[in-house]
Amino acid sequence: MSEPGFEPGTSSNDGSPRPTVSPYEEAMDALSSLITKRSRADKSNKGDRFDFLFDYLKMLDLDEPISRMNVIHVAGTKGKGSTCTFAESILRNCGFHTGLFTSPHLIDVRERFRLDG
Repeated sequence: MSEPGFEPGTSSNDGSPRPTVSPYEEAMDALSSLITKRSRADKSNKGDRFDFLFDYLKMLDLDEPISRMNVIHVAGTKGKGSTCTFAESILRNCGFHTGLFTSPHLIDVRERFRLDG
């Protein structure tokens, strides 16, 4: 019986069994060779660097007011409304005054805003 991954009767120059490569492994190697270590983001875009953001806020003299703000910003594709509602409920039960903005509304635009529950 041959070892897994080795074809019977095949060997390398030193006499050891030579591994066989399945079509799946070949395909995965080919796809992996297309992946680069470079990030997708354009390196010239410096707008996502926080140090530049903080420098800009200082120039506008907004660094102090913003540092005093207590804000939770939730982003993503699913579950934002329930996550925000859950966090707002926890904070209110801990004695915090809360404001909640969600979008879109279901029936009336006033549903988007909640102050202290």
